[in-house]
Amino acid sequence: MESNIQINLRTNNFNNYNNQPTNFVKYNTNLVDMSKLSSQCAEIGCEWCDKANTKNCKQCKYGFFMYIGKCYTICPKEYVADIFQRSCIVLDNTSNISPF
Repeated sequence: MESNIQINLRTNNFNNYNNQPTNFVKYNTNLVDMSKLSSQCAEIGCEWCDKANTKNCKQCKYGFFMYIGKCYTICPKEYVADIFQRSCIVLDNTSNISPF
């Protein structure tokens, strides 16, 4: 199963142990190396993908939502679009999210 990493695109410059500037984005509590990502993705709705495999989307563009590794404009039945994470999440009875 493909990894569905969602990326916060606020770029930060950090220094590594050798005091060399590096370009990372923060994802939850992890840092993602922007040098390994590309904006030249194979999927139309994909904003950021693996540089080595442009079919492996990491974050969808605004207005698109990640579902099973691909970007869609609407989520399938039983899912709701999370506009902050740009992904489709399960809508269940315990969820506080309203589809309206």
